[in-house]
Amino acid sequence: NMEAYGREIINPTWQFFPVGVQIPSVDGYTWHMATFFYESSWNLMVFLLLWFVIRKRSKAAGTATLWYMLLYGTGRFLIEPLRTDSLMSGSLRISQVLSLALCAGAALLFILRMPHQRRIGALCLALGAAVLSLLLPIPALLRPILLSAGLLSAAALAYTQTKPSVTEDALCPQHPSRT
Repeated sequence: NMEAYGREIINPTWQFFPVGVQIPSVDGYTWHMATFFYESSWNLMVFLLLWFVIRKRSKAAGTATLWYMLLYGTGRFLIEPLRTDSLMSGSLRISQVLSLALCAGAALLFILRMPHQRRIGALCLALGAAVLSLLLPIPALLRPILLSAGLLSAAALAYTQTKPSVTEDALCPQHPSRT
């Protein structure tokens, strides 16, 4: 549908689908990054991970939803800088800001579900990644990757430390698909 594509691909080695897509231009057709395909592929991988891994290993109610929020937000946060049609507010991409808020919110909810005495490690990991992504002299393209990795790591640490409560087990009987 000729929208949600990325930057122009100049190197002929990368001018093929699924890496790129041809978009009409004044001079005929030009190859652009197929960001719509990247995001669709990411979302399919997230779905498969949620369906075959997370759903079966969930320790508490709402775990799959939190993982969806975290993984979808991470994918959108990383793919958005490749797009050329982003909604901007100054130098910020609105979708990246919203995705970062979604990831941070999901990571925070994971951390809040941890036993109180173990929260400090996950919080330090998430905050450390945020500070390092701002302070380290690394290329701008790597900053979102470092920040996403920190949030994902903090959430994964929190997930492994989460224990279901007795009331959740009583209120939420096991689904027939898990037997």
